Parts: sequence; structure tokens; C-alpha cells
Amino acid sequence: EPYETAKMSSKVLINDKVEVKHFLKTKGKEFQINLTAKNEPSTPSVTSAEHFFKEHSFGYGINHSGKTLVYRVDHPVWRVFPVIEYSHDLDYSCIYGSKFSFLNEEKPYNVLLAEGSSVKVYGADALK
Repeated sequence: EPYETAKMSSKVLINDKVEVKHFLKTKGKEFQINLTAKNEPSTPSVTSAEHFFKEHSFGYGINHSGKTLVYRVDHPVWRVFPVIEYSHDLDYSCIYGSKFSFLNEEKPYNVLLAEGSSVKVYGADALK
């Protein structure tokens, strides 16, 4: 993945529901992601899509020299909250480039809210 930095802020309100608003500023535009979930966290099955998307340990990318990056991420297993509704106004062609414009018309395969935690990231040297 060719990583870039972007300004982002979030607002989280927790009561009987968890309400999350993420604000993203990139390439001169502002976008918002909104999500409401039940405040009933649970640990998904290891065979679930939720587990797959949030628990994979390895990441891959390309550094500024064009060489492949490999890294490992460690964190405790994250619980998830049942999503009630979500919305966003992302323009994928603006954020990722024109070849991703088709995503503007697609419905996400999976939407989840995970509790998160601190993480440890290990570079390729730690994988040997």
C-alpha cells in the first residue's frame, strides 16, 4: 500500500449506543464517516469476516525507494460492537486516485467497529 498522511479527528459518544464521527481532511477536501453501534461488545468467531479484517498480523507496502515493506502488528484481540447504521461521504477517486472511482457506487462488504488498543509494530528485521 502506498501510505500517505492525512489530517483526521474523531468524536466518540458512549452511552447505551456508541456513536463515532471521523473527520478526514486530504487533498484540499473534507470527508466524514459516521457510525452508530449497540454498546454490546463481543469477540467474533475466529472464522468470521470481522475477525479476519481486524486480526491479521502482517502488512505490506512500498517504501519511498520503491522497495517492498513487510511489517508485523501485535495487539490483544479486539472486541466488536454491533453496527446499527453508518454513512460516509468519501470520494474514493479523490482519496486514492481515479482507478478507485468505482468504489463510490459500491456498498461495503463489511462495516465494523472494533474497540482498538495500543499496538506494537515490528519491521522486517524482527521477522527473521
